[in-house]
Parts: sequence; C-alpha cells; structure tokens
Amino acid sequence: MTKKIIDAPEDKFTEASVLSAMMNSNDVATRMAGTLRRDDFYEPMHRLIFDAVLNCINTKQEVSEVNIANILTKNNQLAAAGGRAGLGEIELLMPSAERLERDIRILCELSRRRMFIELLRNAAKEATNYTTTIEDIQGKLERALKDLPQPPESKIRFSPEVLLAMLSKLREYQDSTDKLLGIPSGFASLDDYLSGFRKKSLYILAGTTGSGKSALVTNMALYASGLGKKVLFYSLEMPSDQIAERMTFSMAQVPVHRGKSKKLSLDELQKITTAVDNISMRVIGFCDQGGTTVSDICHEVKQYPETDILIVDYLQLVKPLTRHQNREQEVAEISRTLKLLAMEMKIPVIALSQLNRNAEGRDDKKPKLTDIRESSAICNDANVVMMLHRELMENQTEAELFIRKNREGPMGAIKLRFVPEYTTFYDYNQN
Repeated sequence: MTKKIIDAPEDKFTEASVLSAMMNSNDVATRMAGTLRRDDFYEPMHRLIFDAVLNCINTKQEVSEVNIANILTKNNQLAAAGGRAGLGEIELLMPSAERLERDIRILCELSRRRMFIELLRNAAKEATNYTTTIEDIQGKLERALKDLPQPPESKIRFSPEVLLAMLSKLREYQDSTDKLLGIPSGFASLDDYLSGFRKKSLYILAGTTGSGKSALVTNMALYASGLGKKVLFYSLEMPSDQIAERMTFSMAQVPVHRGKSKKLSLDELQKITTAVDNISMRVIGFCDQGGTTVSDICHEVKQYPETDILIVDYLQLVKPLTRHQNREQEVAEISRTLKLLAMEMKIPVIALSQLNRNAEGRDDKKPKLTDIRESSAICNDANVVMMLHRELMENQTEAELFIRKNREGPMGAIKLRFVPEYTTFYDYNQN
C-alpha cells in the first residue's frame, strides 16, 4: 500500500502580513506577542523574525526593521531570515486593521491544523505498537486534542459585562415564579440548603455500601423527570432494568419484593402498569455499559445537548482517559473532567462516590470529607458534597444527609426517612 504524505497547511503571505503589522506598530507587536506562538509560523525565516520581534519587546526596544535586523545579525541569522531586503519587503506589506484580524485567525487556524495532523501521525505510529492498547492511544490523543490552542478570541469578561449579567439573572429570578435557582431535588429540606441543583455545578453524593445512595439519587432523577427535565443516568453498578424497576415500584408504592413473588394482586399490577405508563412519558436515558470511560460519558452527553441533568453512579467505577501510576490520580482526573463537562454543557452533574470504612473505628460514626475514597481532589472539584449516613440495622428507617461542602449556600444536615420496601426516601416530616 502506497503511503500518502499529508502536506502541512501553511500560507507564507499571511505569515508575512502579520509580521509586517508587528514591525510597524509597537502596540500591535505587544498584543500579538501575547496571542501568537513561534510555532504559528511555518516558514523558518518567519520564525526567526518573530523571535527577533519578541526580543525587541522583552528588551524594551522599539520594534522596527533596523532593530530586528541588528538582533538577527548579532545571532548570525540575518541571511536565514531573508536579509535586509527581505525584511524591507515584509515591512512594506502593512495590512489594514480589518485584514490583520483576518490574517491572525487564518494563521492560528493553519497552526492548529498542523498540530492536529501531527497528533494523528503520532497516534497512527503508536497504533502499530501492539504493546500499547487502543484505549491508551485513544486517551492520550483525546488529552492532546484538549490541549490544542484555542482560536485567538478573548475569554476575558470585564466587570461591567459580568456585573450586568449577574444583575440580569438576579432580576429574572426575582420576577420568576420559580422558588429555586436550580432543578428541585424532590426534598424540600435539602432544597433549603442548595436551592436546587444548579447549572455548571458538580454535586457529590457519598455514602458507604448499602447506605442507600443509589436509591436516593434514583428518587431525585424520578422527581426531576416528573418536572419535564431530561435526565441522563449512568448506572455502572446496577443494570438499567433494575433502576427502572426501582423507579416503577417506588412510584406505584408496591414493595419491590412483591414483583419477584409471582403473587402480585390485580390492584398492585394496575398500580405498576400506571407507573410504567407515567415513566414512559418522561425523558430518562440510561447507560449501564461496563468499562465506560469518562471520555465516553463526555462524548455521549454532548450528543444530547438538550440534557438537563446528568447522574453518574458511581464515580470510582468510571475509567479514566489514560492510565496513571495510582488510582488517586485517575479518580482526580475523572472528577475534574466531570466538573468541566458540567460547566461546558451548563448542566448540574451528580456523581456518586464510595466512602471508606474509617468511620467504623470512630466513636462518631458520622461521615467526614476525609472519608471519601481514593481522592481528596473530588472535594476540591465539587461545588457541593453530600454524605448519606444510615445505620445498617434491621427496620432502620431514619437517615441523615450531611452537606459537608457547599459553595452555593450554608452547610448542615437534614433528616430523611427511608422506606426499604419501596427503596424510597422521603423528607423526615413528609406524610
């Protein structure tokens, strides 16, 4: 098979045009020095000239043909940079302001394309090394793609714009009929602390095995979907049909074990049928695929931009983009990626997390932030950390939910009531 060599995309005239603008204006040169990189210029002589421009700026010299030529001469690079005649030709190009902005965008786009081609070449080369897994190659490539320089558009927002946007949101909230800033949790006592699950936020719901954290988040998902919210539910511990079963029996108020007894009454069967019809009308997407990576989650969620809330059960079962030397680094990468996903998609993300057994050796069994398994980075990334505590004994229906971290309001604790036969939590004083 004949190998095809992909030519690197470049535009020498555009490169020269941008350099001309820098050579004719100290202000433009200073501004471009903070925007452009040496590798944005493909032509070697243009890279030398750009280096000389940066030298002028760093040594507080005027950016001019004379000073650039002197620097190149001192470094024995003048001939390689086209000589004084070449510098003079570039200086005379003098693009208009409108042309310059266009040329800068073209320059950066061509540079990004060259980097993209190089990344693909490296990935293709690694793919021929059979000691490297496809998953590792994919993860490395995705990380590298994330690090590609972004187009030169300022992301800085100055105080007037930020303050006006804040004031607009505040007035919109005050004038709206909504009582909360985010999606209601289904638990009034919790919403008093959180004001609902807010956009661009990562929520951690932690608990020990058997505490009921999956049941609690399932209740929250069911409530949100009932409000017309579109829910994506990644259940990496429990099959999707079991989650659907829990939702159905919880809504029908039929004990879950009855479904396995072959002794359902006609009344119970009717309740279940009604619940199925109700839930079927809602938008709840399930994924229980084993081996799901955090990259898989990001890719799939972006295919459903109408998503209102994302749930991941649970964080330690998600695979990272790439393998690390220790599991703590991997979990830190996963939590950080989920936080960035929440911000990019402008949705709340609720991720469940396991707790270690440290509390069992303490007199005070109530969970603390340090009990979160494998990574303190989870707490750093999260906007809110909730910790579920329930004594695992027969007929124990009381539970406490501790808000151990809350960037969006006060910390505290609420009491919940758990009905095991329905796998359903309620506010403690709710009938």
